[in-house]
Amino acid sequence: MKDDYLKKIAQYFNRELDEQELTDFQQALSTDKELNDAFQARQEMEDFLAVRPNREKLKSNIAAIEGDFFSKDTAPPKEAKRVVMGKKRLYWLISAAAAVLILVFAFPALFNTTPSYKQFADHRPLSLQERSTSNDAIAQIEDAFNSQNFQTAYNGLDAYLQENPQDVSARVYKGISALELDLFTEATNTFSIISEGNSAFKQTARWYLGLTYLKQKDYSSCRAALILIPEDNYWYPKATAILAKLPK
Repeated sequence: MKDDYLKKIAQYFNRELDEQELTDFQQALSTDKELNDAFQARQEMEDFLAVRPNREKLKSNIAAIEGDFFSKDTAPPKEAKRVVMGKKRLYWLISAAAAVLILVFAFPALFNTTPSYKQFADHRPLSLQERSTSNDAIAQIEDAFNSQNFQTAYNGLDAYLQENPQDVSARVYKGISALELDLFTEATNTFSIISEGNSAFKQTARWYLGLTYLKQKDYSSCRAALILIPEDNYWYPKATAILAKLPK
């Protein structure tokens, strides 16, 4: 794997990319399979850290290691070994976290607490594709959602969709905003309609439909939604993790 991939991915999750760099990175994800595979692996690790104890300490350790790993080659010779060790520790830490994640998925009975919405509500950043609205307005919507200001994001997406009703991605994110605001009826309707369609967001909508029911502790409806996600889909491992721990 190219070191530059790891650097960009680290900067993304540490929120160190400026607006143009973020746009370029998201574009690269859609065209570069190797980068996308590495990104998905890191995303899975982030998902794991989001639901396990001591995650902040571990995440800060990762950030510190990445700082060593990606620092410019300006250190004196005595420091060279430290940087190499940082790289080894980084790969070891990622491998260890991935191994524990596999353990959680493979042996869910060992982690038998009932799943909660907050454990799995880790949303992908919003990046609107259409540009018929002013760029400033779009940037404000994206910033609102990505900073978890869901009321502002909801209002902005509502206005955006009046001009761009064909943007299914925006509808998904408006549904997520509605879900975060506990507008359950709207969220359920939004995700149900999209999950019954044939767009690229069909399974994403099904995932969030399951989360909508999970947040309301409607476990039977949550199971009915998540069980339909196919094995080859991105959301399948997360859906399986929830299904394995839902009350019977």
